Amino acid sequence: MSRSGYYVWRCRPPSKRARENAMLTEETAQIHARTRGAYGARRIHIELQAGGTQVGKKRVARLMKALVYAA
Repeated sequence: MSRSGYYVWRCRPPSKRARENAMLTEETAQIHARTRGAYGARRIHIELQAGGTQVGKKRVARLMKALVYAA
């Protein structure tokens, strides 16, 4: 990779998918905290869909797993 290409990549704003993942991660953490850790990926997925957010169960599970390892 060229040096100039690296610096262009580094200064690039986050992608749409990355922004959506950040938003979903925040919503997931709020639901998880509100239920005092009782809800897993399946129930959180159902709550998100009930709120109008189109998201897959596996994506919710992946984001929750990343939250556990980030903490």
